[in-house]
Amino acid sequence: MKSHRIPKADVIEAVEQMESDEPANSVTPGVHPSTVAEYLDIAESTALRQCRQLAEEEDLKQVTAWHPATKRARTHYMTLDE
Repeated sequence: MKSHRIPKADVIEAVEQMESDEPANSVTPGVHPSTVAEYLDIAESTALRQCRQLAEEEDLKQVTAWHPATKRARTHYMTLDE
């Protein structure tokens, strides 16, 4: 697993790819950072930090999703063109 910072273009590309593989819906909009971490083989904390940073920089849109099983809020991310 890579633990170093990866280029923001890689994170955005991963989110875009996963959005096209499994389009977001009203129950689980966007892509969760843990999924980004799996896709890029990086630590979840790295994915979470980079997704949050990209949302602040306006490269990604931050959305709140309610996990259907636990009913807990989770922060997911989408590309801005969604």
